[in-house]
Amino acid sequence: MYSVESFMLDKEKLILIVNNAFMSVSYPVDDDLTVHPLGFDEQFYESIKEKRWKDLGSQFLMINYDCIGLLTPKGFQYYLPAFLITDINNGTAIFNHLLNCMLDTGVEDSSPIKSISGAQWYFERMSLLSVEQKKCLIEYFNFNILYYNDLLDEEILNINKVIDKLEESIEKEQKGSGF
Repeated sequence: MYSVESFMLDKEKLILIVNNAFMSVSYPVDDDLTVHPLGFDEQFYESIKEKRWKDLGSQFLMINYDCIGLLTPKGFQYYLPAFLITDINNGTAIFNHLLNCMLDTGVEDSSPIKSISGAQWYFERMSLLSVEQKKCLIEYFNFNILYYNDLLDEEILNINKVIDKLEESIEKEQKGSGF
C-alpha cells in the first residue's frame, strides 16, 4: 500500500516526467488547435487560443476534459500535458476520459470525431508523440493503476490494452518502421 509520502514523491516525479517529455513542443498555429466546426464547444477553442498549456487553469481543464478528443493532432500533443498534470494533481475525470478516448480509438476503432475513423484519430495523434512522450503516457496510466486501488478488473484490463498499444507503437518506432 502507498504511504502518503511515497505517493507525493511519485506524483511529483510523474509531473516532472510530463514536463520534461513535453517541454519542447511548440504552440501550434491558432487554426490548428481544434477540429472545426465545434458547435457548442466553440467556446473551448476561444478559451485555449493563444494560450500556453501551462497557462490553462486546472478548473478550466476539469470542466472541459471532454474536449480532449476534439483537439487536432498538434493541439492534442501541445495541450495533453496540461490535462495530465491537472489530473495527477486533482484526481479528476480526465483520466477516465483519456483512457476511454484512447481505448475507443486505438483498440476499438471508434472516433470522437464523426468525419474520421478511430484508427485514423489515434494514428494522427500518436504519430506526433515522441517515444519519450509515449513512455510518459505509459507512466501516467501505470500511476493511475497504483493510485486508484479500487479499479475494477475490467478497467485495469482496459488500461493495459492502451499501454500495450503504446508499447507496440514505441517498438515499431525504435525498429525504424515508423508508427
